[in-house]
Formats: sequence, C-alpha cells, structure tokens
Amino acid sequence: MRQTIFIIIFILILGIGGYYLYQNSGLSAGQTVAETSETRATIETRLADLRRLKDLQLDTSILQNRFFLSLQPTQPATTIDAKTGKPNPFLP
Repeated sequence: MRQTIFIIIFILILGIGGYYLYQNSGLSAGQTVAETSETRATIETRLADLRRLKDLQLDTSILQNRFFLSLQPTQPATTIDAKTGKPNPFLP
C-alpha cells in the first residue's frame, strides 16, 4: 500500500514536471526576435550542410583497384573445445 502511494506521487511529480517543461518550451516573453533570427540562421546553416552531404559523390574506383581485388577473406578463428564447468552449477 505504501509503495503504491509513492508510485502515484512519483507519477504526479513527473506529470507536473513534464507539463511545466512543455509549457515553457516555446518563445518566452523576454526573448527577442533577434534570438529567433539567430536560431533561424543556425538552422539554415545546418540545412546547407545536409544538402552538401546529400550531393556528396564518393569515389568508388578503389573497388576496381588490383590490390583491392587481390585481397582474400580471412578464415574464421578455430574454436577450442574447453570444459567450462559443470553443466548445472546448482547441483551439488
């Protein structure tokens, strides 16, 4: 019973905190238009960087290089059969 009350109080505190953060996430009264334009400039800079990444052309000629083509896959490591312990450690 006591644990249930603590859980309910905890959920209420989380709900109130989430509501407070949600309400204060927008443009506050003390914030100026210049701050929003700086934010817009930052967003536009990031979008320009993303566009530049989208237009990136990779040089795949290395895949046709004779040294790359001469590479051989490695063999998997051999497994050693070692006894690790009892099958059921809970048995006496």
